[in-house]
Amino acid sequence: MRYADLFEISVVDSKVIDLLSILSSEGVESIPLDALVKELVSMGVDVDDESLFDEISNLDIVNNIKDGIVYFNTSSLDASNLNKIDPEKANKKIKSMAKKQVKKELNK
Repeated sequence: MRYADLFEISVVDSKVIDLLSILSSEGVESIPLDALVKELVSMGVDVDDESLFDEISNLDIVNNIKDGIVYFNTSSLDASNLNKIDPEKANKKIKSMAKKQVKKELNK
């Protein structure tokens, strides 16, 4: 039984899940979006960067899409990007927390 039969997903989603699952099993954690587009086009799927971005943004296997790179969740036990945190967001959060702590200390 295929993914589409189980979860009623589109052909593009099914092919992306298949490709990312294969890459994941080989230990690959990311792929450039344009390489993914080229691979799908070679499989007979008519997509471009923008439509593919919109299509795969909500897939559970896709962890993050940043700077033209698709980061995806891997199934290996030692996967490092299962809960990958965006470094820019982490820095902003740390800075915000530090400001709050300094403000709290100054108000004592």
